[in-house]
Formats: sequence, C-alpha cells, structure tokens
Amino acid sequence: MHRFALPLLFFVTTAGAQEQGTYSHGLDVRLMPGVGGAGLVSPPLAWGVSAGLALQISRFLLLGEGLLGGERGYLTLFVGGAGGLLFGDAENIPYALIGSGILARGNGDNRGHSAVALTAEVGAALWRSRQRPGQIWFGVRGFVPLADTSASGDIVYGGVPRVPFLSINLRFWL
Repeated sequence: MHRFALPLLFFVTTAGAQEQGTYSHGLDVRLMPGVGGAGLVSPPLAWGVSAGLALQISRFLLLGEGLLGGERGYLTLFVGGAGGLLFGDAENIPYALIGSGILARGNGDNRGHSAVALTAEVGAALWRSRQRPGQIWFGVRGFVPLADTSASGDIVYGGVPRVPFLSINLRFWL
C-alpha cells in the first residue's frame, strides 16, 4: 500500500494546481440537482429520462442518479453513483466518471433481468462558469454487468432482452 502513497499524494496536491502567477479563486463547491435524457443502446434501442444530484468540489465530482427508460413494452431502470474528475478549469472541458449501480430491464410480467453493474462515463461539461449556476453534461456511459440474473433465476427468461451496455446522456444541472 505504501508504494501508492507518493503517487496519490502527488495527484491530490496537483489536481487543482494552476499556472504560476494566476489568481486562485479557492474551492469551487457546487451541489447541483439535475435532469436529463438518455438513449439506451441494447437490442432494442430505448429512450429514458434521468434525475440526479451532483457534488462538485473544484475538479472532483460525485454523482448519484436514477434513470428510467423503455420502449415496446420493456422498462429499463438504473440507480447508481459515480465519482470522477473534471479535466480543466475552462468553460467547456472533458470529464470522466467511474461508478456502480443496479441495472434492471423487464416487461411487467415478472420477467426480466437485473444486474449489479460497473459504469464508466466520459463526456464534456459545457457552459460552466463560477459566476452563475448551471452547466450541461453530454457523455457516453458504458455498463459492465458483474452478475446477471432474472426473476426466475435463469440467465435468459421469457425473451426479455439483456440489460443495456451503453447510454448516451444529456444532463442539465442547476
């Protein structure tokens, strides 16, 4: 464990570093509720809405989110959390998140799949400003199911498609 101490200390002390001679504004702390839309990529394609709460402390992010979507009689639900980084201090910058959650898909007849899933997301945080609230995130999230189950205990049941493996998200934060 001690071999990771020096790189971790370097990362933490330089994550918020600014160019020499620039004015420091202190910590930028924001608690942002938000809503958004998502396209869920799996056979078949589905659309969804999401609601969440993001905590931003300078360049560090914590996110809790619920996503509900569906099409053609199938309902998809994801509830999870993630942590990550903003890569810069500009108005439009990239971000990355990694997390986990519960992902489920079913048809309402007690047939479906649920999975504990790891998630990874990359995207862009747009129209950020210290002078006003709000920003827009546009990103792509991948889902990696760790264990896939169904209502009957079988891996495949009742012709319900597998859980999604990708989502394209557009979120509006206050």
